[in-house]
Amino acid sequence: MNNRMQAAQFVAKGYYNQNPRLLEHVLSKPPDRVKYTNLNVRRKDFEEIQQIGIESGILLKRLDFLEYADPSFVPPTATIEGFTFEDAASKAAASEKGLIR
Repeated sequence: MNNRMQAAQFVAKGYYNQNPRLLEHVLSKPPDRVKYTNLNVRRKDFEEIQQIGIESGILLKRLDFLEYADPSFVPPTATIEGFTFEDAASKAAASEKGLIR
């Protein structure tokens, strides 16, 4: 949770132009909202999203899955370690607000 609060401080102004409190809420309620597991793109999910995009007019044509994703980077049984995010300014801002320890 500490990384999320730090990330909220970091992206609030420079990227999203939002009040950090909004991002703090979105990233923490419910606590399991943000997950970092099973991040590989599944062909079935890709095709479903693509179909919805075509039906809604957002996408104009179909794209072959392998033009979009390279599944060779993520073997089916792979365990992926999360990225460690550190930024002194956003960490200090989150600490000052009592959001992280």
